[in-house]
Amino acid sequence: MFPPKVLEGRSYRLQHPWVGIVNRSQADINRNVDMIVARRKEREYFATSPDYGHLASKMGSEYLAKLLSKHLESVIRARIPSITSLINKTIEELESEMDHLGRPIAVDAGAQLYTILELCRAFDRIFKEHLDGG
Repeated sequence: MFPPKVLEGRSYRLQHPWVGIVNRSQADINRNVDMIVARRKEREYFATSPDYGHLASKMGSEYLAKLLSKHLESVIRARIPSITSLINKTIEELESEMDHLGRPIAVDAGAQLYTILELCRAFDRIFKEHLDGG
């Protein structure tokens, strides 16, 4: 294990803090010691260690998981605006292409009737504009 001054961040500065963990031994793996017991042993180790006791609240796999989850959340939150922008841009491009190609024709009778009425209204509007000199 590292000297306490390393885990405290006094020897080597990192962008994110050091987090000490205790892995299961090969003997524990061979004896099928489950992860709940392993995590309990890890917490006990840091809590009772004369070198790491003062760091126990910031050590262990559970603390590392929380730290990584917070970091992942901040990265995702930072990326959301650019993802949203890309989605909106793509939607605009596809809608523009749909306008150029024409909208899909409805399948059921009610929707087809609605489409025909919309076309008649558009024709009526354009015809009136031409009669008015537009």
